[in-house]
Amino acid sequence: MKKQITIPFLILILMSSSLLMGQTALNFNAAGDFSNSNFLISTPSYSQDTGTNGLSSSGSVKTNAAADSISIYKNQTTDFSQSGTSMVGLYFYLSPTTMTTANLKPVSVLFASNNTTTPSNALSTNLLTSVETSNPYVRLSLLTTTTDNTFNLRLYNSSSSLSEMNQSTSASTLSLTDGNWYYLQLDASTSGSSIALSGSLYNSDSTGILGSSILSISNTFTNTSLAADSSVYFGFGGQNATGVGINNMDNFTLAVPEPTTYAMIGMLSALIGFLVFRKIYIS
Repeated sequence: MKKQITIPFLILILMSSSLLMGQTALNFNAAGDFSNSNFLISTPSYSQDTGTNGLSSSGSVKTNAAADSISIYKNQTTDFSQSGTSMVGLYFYLSPTTMTTANLKPVSVLFASNNTTTPSNALSTNLLTSVETSNPYVRLSLLTTTTDNTFNLRLYNSSSSLSEMNQSTSASTLSLTDGNWYYLQLDASTSGSSIALSGSLYNSDSTGILGSSILSISNTFTNTSLAADSSVYFGFGGQNATGVGINNMDNFTLAVPEPTTYAMIGMLSALIGFLVFRKIYIS
């Protein structure tokens, strides 16, 4: 009986953990990976670097200009109107640079309502002054401080309703190391008009193998239009102003909850419950 219970239980654990294991949508190794056919590129502040500056000495995306820029992936959506957690993530490399300008957003990941219009207030330092008229979104950004190589995490909730506009900054800061790779990840789940966001920053090696989570932030926002959207898009952003020091980004990853997977998890949970009940009853 112990073996009967253990096998379905192990399968359940593996299936549950796989829900938020991101799949790489683009690794930017092939020519044209970062192009208008794959992304809505708000400002030409990036270019694809087909050299050896990415993970495992491969291709990457390079930031070229001071402007904060958002790129929205055109080829995959997730359904915020249904239960489940969606994920978007991006690797980035911290190059040796002195950084002392606060409130720059050198790297971001986000969920946006459409893939045809650049969010109107994406470039604002403070999003609380005007509504998002073009493309409601939620966003996680790495945020610079006045101390060299020290960062916050900030969550942005950009809505078509002024009363719903909000943002949240991590209480703690973290000093990162020049010459290292890191991974930024945003998880989102909805309930009614609310969106629960959880952002994490991870250590990574130069091949993309993740280490521990080193800084995190979470909050729940009201975003009525985005929470009801059945076709939400994934995106990323960056800002390479003087002294930001993040030049290359790689392996744009995403995860979408699959309804069939949830159904199978429910069936396995019921099976485990039955086996446990049967063992107790027989005993």
